[in-house]
Amino acid sequence: TAYTVPAGVLSSGSYSWQVAAHGPGGWSAWSGAFFFEARAKLTTSDIAKYVDRMVLIEVNGFEDGEAFSASGSGFFISSDGRIVTNYHVIDAATQGTVTLNGGQKHDISSVLGYNKDQDLAVIQISGTGFPICTLGDSSKVAVGDPVVAIGSPLGIQNTVSEGIVSKLWEDGSLQITAPISPGSSGGALFNMYGEVIGVTAWKILAGESINGAVPVNFLRSLDTTLNLTLAQVFQKEYPGAHVLPAPALVSPAQGAVLSTLTPVISWTAVPG
Repeated sequence: TAYTVPAGVLSSGSYSWQVAAHGPGGWSAWSGAFFFEARAKLTTSDIAKYVDRMVLIEVNGFEDGEAFSASGSGFFISSDGRIVTNYHVIDAATQGTVTLNGGQKHDISSVLGYNKDQDLAVIQISGTGFPICTLGDSSKVAVGDPVVAIGSPLGIQNTVSEGIVSKLWEDGSLQITAPISPGSSGGALFNMYGEVIGVTAWKILAGESINGAVPVNFLRSLDTTLNLTLAQVFQKEYPGAHVLPAPALVSPAQGAVLSTLTPVISWTAVPG
């Protein structure tokens, strides 16, 4: 026999089901419980509403002694301000801010954990009540699955694009056709159930629609007990590096004999 659950009875969630037989002889024992999960597929427009869970990340730092500024993307995974991004977004940064969808800015208070090889990082901002993303299972992703990416390419905050999974790499990386650009790094890649299955991370500039994401399952093994500031991470990863190059005395010249007791001391400018 079969039974169709009427439309509108089930919402997304897990359910159990049991049956028994009935006839002139009475009732049979109940069957064992069977379990299933019901999930409603969303549209791209539905997922586009998740922009309130995304952030623009802007950092300043020093690379090879030169000051730089950069931007990337991120998304909330806890209501108390934990944000996922790519490690390369914060690499060599000494300070940074996060801008919410509504325009509010928050300083990055700490880096809770990171993995350079997997290109993942979890950062923290102060506050509570932030809307969060639901993490999916990237091991269940298949080639051809539709996906939606949300990030801040070129600093254009909360841009939505769609595509499919075009290849699964041996290391678990997801190749996608959803367009991304520099600045999209750290953004969320959603399946059509509204779950994050990847963190957008790279693209091949010489190709068309050859873009990639770190599988979200890598996050599950990330140690988030580090709790260092961006500057401390910089010092840890670049031991011996100077945050600023040392200025040099321009005048008076080395060993000069001055005819005034009120000399002007001049130094070279230091970038940053």
